[in-house]
Amino acid sequence: MSIKVDNFGVSKDDLSTFWSILSDQTGLTGDKTGTFNLTTTGTFSVDSDSNGLKLGDDQDFLLYSDGAGVLYLKPVVADTDTTVNFYGTTKSGQLLWMEDEDYFQFNDDIYMNAENIITDTTIGMKIGTATNQKLGFYNTTPQAQSTGWSVTNEASDKVFDADATTIDELADVVGSLIETLKGYGLLGG
Repeated sequence: MSIKVDNFGVSKDDLSTFWSILSDQTGLTGDKTGTFNLTTTGTFSVDSDSNGLKLGDDQDFLLYSDGAGVLYLKPVVADTDTTVNFYGTTKSGQLLWMEDEDYFQFNDDIYMNAENIITDTTIGMKIGTATNQKLGFYNTTPQAQSTGWSVTNEASDKVFDADATTIDELADVVGSLIETLKGYGLLGG
């Protein structure tokens, strides 16, 4: 990891003083020209909960911890979307925080290994926030919500006897099923 001296607010005139302080750290090497390298054998601490380590040539982000196990990546400029890129050898991924929109955007697949999606019990969660957003289950082609479903003269009925039933009873059960699926948003009216 390279650290530019200017990122810590040290002028070039104070570089030799800054270098002598930093060179005492285990694993710290540098060329005394403004860039210092930290190796994996040492620790470098930035003593600030609000300023932190400025990342990027234009000092776009601050990286800091509040001391309570929380790591912050904070844009220096207000109302800035934050992108975290993950670069692999053959595949890459991206996580984007959309500041104004107030959501995360994942620009790749999300894989969950035998875990659950846990939501609260008060507000709940929506999958898809518009009827033209497409969903697919079990590797089917994603589709927008099927619309135009309507049931008239339906009497709510969720039970029927498969050995002795009438067409009216079956129609009520099918109507109840359609209305239930509409309530979940899987079918649209």
